[in-house]
Amino acid sequence: MKSLRKKIRRRHILVTFLGLTLVILALILCLDKTRNQKQAVALLQETVQKFKEGFPSLSQAADGDTLEASGIIQAEQVSIASEFGGYITDIPMTEGDSITAGDLLVQMDTTMLDAQIEVARATVDLASARLAQTQAGVPPGQIAIAEAQLAQAKAARAAATQAVSDTLALVENPQDIRLQIAVAQAQAEAAQHDVAQAMALKDAAEIAKNQFENAPTTVRIPDGKGGYIKFNINIPLDAHLTPNNWWQAWIGVNTTVAQQKGIQASLAHLYAQRAHPQSLETQADEALAALAQTEAQVAIVQAHLEDLKAGAIEEQIAALEARVAQTHAALDSLLTQKTMLKIVSPIDGTVIDIMVHPGEVAAPGTALLTVADLSQVRLTVYLPETQIGQVCLGQRVQVTVDSFPDRIFEGQVTHIADRAEFTPRNVATKEERVNLVFAVKVRMPNDDGDLKPGMPADAVFEE
Repeated sequence: MKSLRKKIRRRHILVTFLGLTLVILALILCLDKTRNQKQAVALLQETVQKFKEGFPSLSQAADGDTLEASGIIQAEQVSIASEFGGYITDIPMTEGDSITAGDLLVQMDTTMLDAQIEVARATVDLASARLAQTQAGVPPGQIAIAEAQLAQAKAARAAATQAVSDTLALVENPQDIRLQIAVAQAQAEAAQHDVAQAMALKDAAEIAKNQFENAPTTVRIPDGKGGYIKFNINIPLDAHLTPNNWWQAWIGVNTTVAQQKGIQASLAHLYAQRAHPQSLETQADEALAALAQTEAQVAIVQAHLEDLKAGAIEEQIAALEARVAQTHAALDSLLTQKTMLKIVSPIDGTVIDIMVHPGEVAAPGTALLTVADLSQVRLTVYLPETQIGQVCLGQRVQVTVDSFPDRIFEGQVTHIADRAEFTPRNVATKEERVNLVFAVKVRMPNDDGDLKPGMPADAVFEE
């Protein structure tokens, strides 16, 4: 703005000087009639030429109109934000630091995300293992286990079938219960005799065992000389078996006692049925339900065995492959999210503003800091409709700023607005803001960084 005022002031001086020169020349012509008119004109031209040599820039202004405008220096600024909110752990940059694209600006906390990534990796491993196992087929040992389970289920079904048959027979013919009671009583008496016999065998075996354990193994006979002769006694081989016989007798006792208790329980159950005949129908229903359950179990085990023998079908393998792909996608999503919590600079430039500090919690989408590319700056000026026709894209422009009055910065027109607008408030007076103007952007290299955003500047458009 100061340089523009200086140019206007110099133009006024030039006009004033030319006016005074013409007045002096007229006086000379009037006072000196003998002087040649051509000499006077030559004198006037020589005076004007000397003045031009003293003020070359103003002489250019006098020769033709120069297009000038003023505006504010601006730079390309990028507001850095995080798509995900979180706790800020580190900001390694400070305001004014020069950075390059890819440099770390803000590091967000990833502790919770790291735990989720470990879970996702375990899920991937599990899904992959299931797919590999299915593709490899069923091991023979698993088929053998399924066959054994099927045999067990069939045996349980047979027992349930017999229970149903016996219970229904009792319901249809209650007289059979007396016969069963008589048979059970006879079995109980026989079992009692068996227990008595087993006890007798056990007692005899115990006596023999005690005799074997207490039997002497040597004997001393007097030798007639006041001494003794020692002889070893050979015990028959059968005598060494007496402890084992005693143990076997105890096993027989326990077995016969258990059989006796089982027969007595069956007999007590028959007595209860005879005392309460109506309970037979309930038992029949329970037996039928148990049979149905065992038949269902046989069907389940049979189907499982057939599936094992047939192997996995294509649909099952496809489902497992889809599951593996799904777990991989979930893991990749978490890894991408972790990468996005490490915020880097998208451009080369300078950190001009930091809005947060380590230890704060940033919300998603909140601006964290601002980076500006100061290697190139732009100057936006506004020209009226009467002057916009004198500007074209690529036109060279000379720019000056108050901070460096002796320097001229070269620029180039890179944009001319297609639509008129009212003059912005920050570049015009109150009277000028009501006028319609066109925005013109001038881009200038700024390798040394002398031009700063916010500087006022004057532009002269070259013809």
